[in-house]
Amino acid sequence: MLLALFAFAVTFLAIIRAGVLSAQVRKLRDERDELLITMEAQRRQIEEMRTPGKGNATEPLLTAAPAPPVPMAEVEDGGRSDVEIQAAPPSVLPVGATDPSASTALSSPPEVTTEPTSPPTDWESFIGVKGAAWMSGIAFILSAIFFARWIIEQGLIGPEVGFAVMLAVGIGALVSAEASMRQGLATIASPVSSAGLAILWVALLGAHARYALISMPAAFTGILAVTATGGLLAVRYRAFATAVLSLLVGFATSIGLAAREEATLGVFAYTLALNLGTLAVAVKGRWFGLLGLGLALTLVHQIRWFWNFMSPETMPVAIVIFLVFGTFYLVLPIAAGDADDPRLRRVSAIGGLVPFLFAFALATSKRYIDQWPQFFGLIAMLDAAILIVAVLFRRGALLRGAAIGTTLTIAWWALQGLKADSGASLFGSTLFAILIVSIFGFAQRIARVFGQADVEELRVLESAALAAGAGLVLFGTIMVGYGRGAPVGP
Repeated sequence: MLLALFAFAVTFLAIIRAGVLSAQVRKLRDERDELLITMEAQRRQIEEMRTPGKGNATEPLLTAAPAPPVPMAEVEDGGRSDVEIQAAPPSVLPVGATDPSASTALSSPPEVTTEPTSPPTDWESFIGVKGAAWMSGIAFILSAIFFARWIIEQGLIGPEVGFAVMLAVGIGALVSAEASMRQGLATIASPVSSAGLAILWVALLGAHARYALISMPAAFTGILAVTATGGLLAVRYRAFATAVLSLLVGFATSIGLAAREEATLGVFAYTLALNLGTLAVAVKGRWFGLLGLGLALTLVHQIRWFWNFMSPETMPVAIVIFLVFGTFYLVLPIAAGDADDPRLRRVSAIGGLVPFLFAFALATSKRYIDQWPQFFGLIAMLDAAILIVAVLFRRGALLRGAAIGTTLTIAWWALQGLKADSGASLFGSTLFAILIVSIFGFAQRIARVFGQADVEELRVLESAALAAGAGLVLFGTIMVGYGRGAPVGP
């Protein structure tokens, strides 16, 4: 216990020391900048003094006495002669007249070329101040967690008191970070706030999963509130690391706590809220890389659920999940207010086409043949949503990707579903396949009416329609050529 208290105290003192060092480094940087400004001003004054004035060249001359050339004093700068003045040749000039060549030569100062240099990386500040602050924050997290676990296991306090202590420590760290920010110690505000957030996350997870003090809805609500606070603090402190930490912990919670099938809708509602929060933080901080990370974590969550809980009984839930998240990523660039950003369009295309991967996985299994109306309905709704986005925002390549996914999916389903003993309706499945392909056939006409597609965009839409038509041809070939088209229903 004494060792844990000692580690906790050392960590707290290290954070305070990091703040003091940060203030000292900031003061030294200000003094250095003032000295550089003073030196630059003095250098310019010396250059002006070395440059001959214009007054000597504009004095009126009556006659110029002949004299041999007399070299004047040379001004040396780094061993190089910049100016060398010789006496003018004999000439007679009227009163008030000046020599244009002399005036021009003396009035233009010598050119000084300097190559721009990039400032060196301040590794000393990163390792000595920021690195120490982040290491202290990590040590603070570990000390608080192990200390709370130790005193609970030793029976010194109960789990309820330990949970309250962890909440108090986490909130205290957030308050301390805000106070540091207001005092100008921005270097330690980010690691201290991240430490406070991590302690709150651990407290909520432990209270639900280990000690059963709070229910799953209460744990999700609390963790969602803490994650939202982390996003707000990341924007306020301009701390990208805090934003990444909040995103990782938020998704780890959704993946870790979603261990029961009956919690599916609640867990994915929480995941959708995380994606909306990620979008808000990414737009506010211009951290579009967060959206790609959010898409990857969402895909991991969906794959885990699909692998563990997907069944014919959960087919309606799966359709809702794939449609909601696919639509979210399709409209992502529009919601972000920058529909032409290539990073947003890339994330949007991947997220919008991912549902076809799950649909293809369903088409390869015989378990879902009886759910063919739901299966074809999912594909039709996905294609319709992609068609709207592609036409209104000139994203024909997205529709072409959907056409390829549709072709592969319905052709592979035909290998299983058009068998005579499959139980699927030949008339109904064929009608659905024709309806899906007709969505792509109307793309060009809809683009001419509602969109602003040029000739190149219309060609892309036409290629998408041809790719979808190839899927229908494959569907018919499998049905007729391989004898898998015997009708078993109306």
